[in-house]
Amino acid sequence: MSIYETTKFGKEEIKYLEVIINSSVFKKDYPFIKKIFLSDNFDRYVSIIYIDLVVDFEKYSEFLNIPIDEFWYKQLKSGKKLEFFSMGSLLEYDPVMSRIDDLVKLKFKIETEILNIYKTIVPKDKQLTFYEVQDPEFKFNKIITINRLIN
Repeated sequence: MSIYETTKFGKEEIKYLEVIINSSVFKKDYPFIKKIFLSDNFDRYVSIIYIDLVVDFEKYSEFLNIPIDEFWYKQLKSGKKLEFFSMGSLLEYDPVMSRIDDLVKLKFKIETEILNIYKTIVPKDKQLTFYEVQDPEFKFNKIITINRLIN
């Protein structure tokens, strides 16, 4: 079953998304997240809100109990700006592969919590509507997705 609804993003809607960023409850649960913001060119999309997370990668590594890959650790320590399109890209490969399900669940949990906060705090008449895919086989109902992690 699919529902097709679209609304253009605007400044008013962005204001409500910024409330999510400042949610102390959210940051308490995920201490590695420093900031959440809309991805570049967010207004091109009417089906999904793509968000970027500014992350303290060392806290992220501690949170997951997976070491940062040596190469990326050196890059971080040199002050280089990094961005990753996968929740496990900067971490050591073998531990990530053995816990890939945990990373997928973490990503889904963060996305779901952002969406739930959004739906709770944004007045119904100000909420954006989206194209939602509801697939009974995959239980896919995606409105918000993490696009990338950056430092």
